[in-house]
Amino acid sequence: MKSGILANSICPVYRVTVHTRLAHPDPDEVETLAWIPWTALVARAGDDARSLTPCCREQVRRLRVLGPHPRRWQASPNSGLPPAARTA
Repeated sequence: MKSGILANSICPVYRVTVHTRLAHPDPDEVETLAWIPWTALVARAGDDARSLTPCCREQVRRLRVLGPHPRRWQASPNSGLPPAARTA
């Protein structure tokens, strides 16, 4: 980052389908939660970048090349995923 802080992070991205808009994150880990459309997040990453973490902006930059509709993105094969992320 411009401040000189370096991060060495793994940022897994999962595309999931949920059937509810309710979520109950751990309040010690999550201050705010919002559901927003992918296109709005892409726009926010460009227009209001300070409201997102540098890692989030980088992920959006890399993911937007997959197309405007995340449901249409091709999934990775289970063999390329860590065990906790594999489907049965």
